[in-house]
Amino acid sequence: MNKKILRNSFIILALLLNSSCLTKYMWSDASYIENINQFLIGQDGRYIVLVGPRYHYVLTDKSGMFQKIITLRQEKTLSVNPAKSYLKLDSNNNISGYITIEGPFNVLPMEDIGLLTSLGIRPNKKEEISVKINLNGRRYSARNLGPSVSKSNTTYRFTIYYDDSGLIKDIGKAAVTPVTVGLDAVLFIGKAIVYPIKR
Repeated sequence: MNKKILRNSFIILALLLNSSCLTKYMWSDASYIENINQFLIGQDGRYIVLVGPRYHYVLTDKSGMFQKIITLRQEKTLSVNPAKSYLKLDSNNNISGYITIEGPFNVLPMEDIGLLTSLGIRPNKKEEISVKINLNGRRYSARNLGPSVSKSNTTYRFTIYYDDSGLIKDIGKAAVTPVTVGLDAVLFIGKAIVYPIKR
C-alpha cells in the first residue's frame, strides 16, 4: 500500500514539475514585456538589434541564419514569432536565448525554397516552417536615434525573462546603446554598419 502511495505521489510531483507555471515559479523567473518597433541587422549578419522605447538588445547570431531567412526574396512571408521566442537576462544585462521565425513554405518562390533547403530547413506536414535561431548579447539603455530608425508598422511584443531571486526588474545599470548615427544617417555599432529591416 505504501509503495503504491509513494509511486502515485512521485508521478503527481513529476507532472507538476513539468507544468511551465510551476517550473517558472520554482526557478524564480519573472518577466516584462518589451515592445520592439524595429529590427536592425549588420551588413554581415553578425549583429541583430531589437529596438524598443526603453532598451536596445544587441544580439549576435554566429550562424548568420537570421539574416539569410529574414532577407529572402519573398518578403514578409516568413516572420518573427515573439510568442515562440525566448530571451533571458542575467544580472549583468547579458541576454541569451532564441528567436523563432516561421511561416508558410509552399508559397515561397523556388529560389527561396532552394536556399532554405540548402540550410537544412524543411517544412512540416502543414507545409510550414519554424526555425529557432540561437542568439546572445547585451541589453542597453535606449537613446533617440532620430528619424534614422523609422518604426515598422508592426510592434513585436517580446517577453523578456530574468531571475527574480532578490533582483529588481531593472537588472543592474544598462550602459547606453552602442548604436550611433553617422553621416548620411548611416547606423553603426562600432565600425560595423547596421540597417533597418523593413517588415
